[in-house]
Amino acid sequence: GDFKFNFKPGKVATASPGTDEWHIYVVVDDGIDTDSDYQENCNVNWYSEVIVNTDTINWGDVDAGLAFGEGDPSEETVSVTYICNGNYNEQVQASATWSGSPSGTATLDSEGTPGANEFSLKADDDGTLTDAIIVSDSDYQTFDTGTITSESGNTETSNSLWLSIGTPFTKATYSGTIHYQIAQ
Repeated sequence: GDFKFNFKPGKVATASPGTDEWHIYVVVDDGIDTDSDYQENCNVNWYSEVIVNTDTINWGDVDAGLAFGEGDPSEETVSVTYICNGNYNEQVQASATWSGSPSGTATLDSEGTPGANEFSLKADDDGTLTDAIIVSDSDYQTFDTGTITSESGNTETSNSLWLSIGTPFTKATYSGTIHYQIAQ
């Protein structure tokens, strides 16, 4: 019968941007005959995965007027696994409006100077507030970069999010969404 060789590269087979190309050469030996074949100039597209391992972030009970880095309730850590076959950017974004319980809403201030019933977030990959970026609701913001990972990925457990609360601020339990993304 016919012999077919199917080649499936791993998740992190190095991407071939620009003029870089993959070449595949196969030799088959059935004990009687030997044959070979090849393909040249194959492309491997950029590939990535992001897995957020932390389900929930809870800053607990914080007071209006809380500034970035002011006491323990300001910072929370997030574990994220990045898998990629080339260079990548680690990015973050958050929803603009967060719902309060039992009632009310809070608005994300993307300038870092929250006013009445507004809050701001900063993000960094290593728990360093001085080089953290402001989290936006409209665009993903890059807070770190990386290069090709192993098949199991690069798990970063020190991604930090800092909270700043405006004043006045209605006391409630607020829920919103923070998105992590990996981009080229």
